Amino acid sequence: MGSKPQRFYTQALVVGLLTGSLAIFGEAHAKPALIVAIGADNVYGHGTGRRNTGGVEPNEAFPAQLETLLRARGVDAHVVNAGIPRENTCEMLVRLDSTVPEGTRMVIVLPSYGNDKKSGVSKAEERSCMYKIEARLRARHIAFFVLKHREFKRIPGALAQRDDGHHWTVKGHAIVAHYLLPRVLAGLGGHTSNR
Repeated sequence: MGSKPQRFYTQALVVGLLTGSLAIFGEAHAKPALIVAIGADNVYGHGTGRRNTGGVEPNEAFPAQLETLLRARGVDAHVVNAGIPRENTCEMLVRLDSTVPEGTRMVIVLPSYGNDKKSGVSKAEERSCMYKIEARLRARHIAFFVLKHREFKRIPGALAQRDDGHHWTVKGHAIVAHYLLPRVLAGLGGHTSNR
């Protein structure tokens, strides 16, 4: 049998390790679920330049509205607006790893096919870049889904809420956020979600 001081120090060490582990566990689970929305103008909220007069500020765009909806449901989540106006899909691929930090739970990808066309990205390059974006997210075990432009036609009222023919109004962003909500809730529930 060990001496009393030795048993005391052993017990103190065990208690200390358990307490430290619980503190780390609690801290890890106290952080909001991190969701990143990556895309161009309609993620950011508006475009740039004289022709792009419509849209909203980022604090009114669908990522911010989605975060509000999640928190109203009791989900502690932070939705990062990682939209950059006028960016094309291949440029999104280049910054994907730095834009989506470790610990991200979910990514919403809004490809920028209009900007691809304007910047001379071919259909083959566009497909290749989207494939690589999806492959990288899968390799990192991050749930994601791709919100394609043709899907907007299936969102009741979304297309009618574009004040310059392209950029959504505040109401349009609210419609998109409500549309995304069940998919995001399902993804946060542990289901991998993509197209």
